[in-house]
Amino acid sequence: MPESRNLNLTPRPEESRERRTIHIVSFELDEIMLHFEENIENITHHFTVADQLWAENHSEAAKDIWRSQILFLESALDFYIHEITKYGMPKILNGEWMSTQKFENFRINLAVVIEAIRNPEDPSWFLESINQTYATVSFMSFTAIKDQLNLIGIDPKSVADDAFFHHGSAEKTVDQLKKALDELYNRRNAIAHQSDRSHHDACRREIDKAYVVQAITTVQKIVAAINKNLEDKNANE
Repeated sequence: MPESRNLNLTPRPEESRERRTIHIVSFELDEIMLHFEENIENITHHFTVADQLWAENHSEAAKDIWRSQILFLESALDFYIHEITKYGMPKILNGEWMSTQKFENFRINLAVVIEAIRNPEDPSWFLESINQTYATVSFMSFTAIKDQLNLIGIDPKSVADDAFFHHGSAEKTVDQLKKALDELYNRRNAIAHQSDRSHHDACRREIDKAYVVQAITTVQKIVAAINKNLEDKNANE
């Protein structure tokens, strides 16, 4: 007769599952601002190249440098919003900041939840979840940035007031914020996806150094206003 098979179950070794190493970092506010300022410094450094090209009558080459600066400027803003998202959401999770409706509706991947249950002493699971959700999402338009500010409990109107309020202006600050962000975002998209050409006649839009300088100044003003609101939130909650 053939030998009978051993159908006894082998006990599973305890704690045999290899833990994943997660390298996702959340920075403090001063570090986040330093990263932003370094990005701006790298962008403004390219004015030297564009100025030389312009002086040597290579105008189209200079204009392409200016267009590239708009792309990098929007990337710097996008990265900044990602960084403050990773800064603010753990603050809410840990009870340091008040929760928001958007935070409470944040969806977490089940695999990340399982990891959190298995490794309750390791808080990096939450940063991993944030990274999974937003890694491929861009934050450059007014709507996208407004949503992220609301997510971490920063009032977009307060940011708009700090960035754009001045006596005698009839235009609402939120409208100014929306106009500034969306105009720059649309120009960035035209440069990145259409070589800065019009859909109507395929002509390239004009650009000059003054436009880029103004765009950089505007983004710096918006980021400074966001940073002020984050500092105020830390002080008051």
